Amino acid sequence: MFSPYLAIFIFIHFVIYLDARTQCDDCRNLVADFHRGVDGTKDGGFLGGDVFWEELNLKNYAKSELRFIEILEKVCENGKFGCLKILEKHEDDLLEWWEGDRKVELFEWFCVGKVAQCCPEGTYGPECLPCLKWHDKICSGYGKCVGSGTRGGDGSCHCDTGYRHDNCTLCSHGYYKMNIDDNFSCVKCDTKCNGCDGPGASGCVACSSGFRMADGKCEDIDECDTNEICLENEVCSNTDGSYSCECIPGYQRGGKECVEDSAKEDL
Repeated sequence: MFSPYLAIFIFIHFVIYLDARTQCDDCRNLVADFHRGVDGTKDGGFLGGDVFWEELNLKNYAKSELRFIEILEKVCENGKFGCLKILEKHEDDLLEWWEGDRKVELFEWFCVGKVAQCCPEGTYGPECLPCLKWHDKICSGYGKCVGSGTRGGDGSCHCDTGYRHDNCTLCSHGYYKMNIDDNFSCVKCDTKCNGCDGPGASGCVACSSGFRMADGKCEDIDECDTNEICLENEVCSNTDGSYSCECIPGYQRGGKECVEDSAKEDL
């Protein structure tokens, strides 16, 4: 039985992860706004005059506090509380980066380093631990690391459809593993199969409803061979894995039964 305590535990961790993701997104958006502000203040409003005068003023303006203030006017314009909260608390840190050598990209320096609300992609959690890898691919290349890039999450792999296990290295039920050079992929089983270990109907380990194993492969069961499977005035039509009952000529569907065409007009 599924424990309610386990459900609460999972819910709490999910909320913590979402909060960490939101905090990182807020910082990421702030940095994006800052870069847009940098692009928007490149000319400093000095274009159109004497070339020498422009070059001199732009050089002085390029790393000036005046330009920094103009850039900040473009930051958090959406008014989101999370962005504004970071800006209020860490404006001096942004200025430190602005006046420094800027060798480290702002996101890495600010969001990962100073503010510590994000991690480099491929790492997660408070200590920015590395996500699980297989053949140097996170979650084998077939999933997402929970918390990647944030200070939250548990680093587990959320596998793509068809993949499972800790590192997404196994195939889910209904899929089979196909090796390709040094890699693999999980391929969906034939519709006739209820589980398979290879392609086509001959790769089935069991058959889906409406099919049966014959000569090493799953084949359709002709339900219409069964007597009286359909009601009176109906004819059986076999389909792949199923069947349907259609009204015979001169009759049409009237509720659950087939009635004469003229009789339906009177209903």
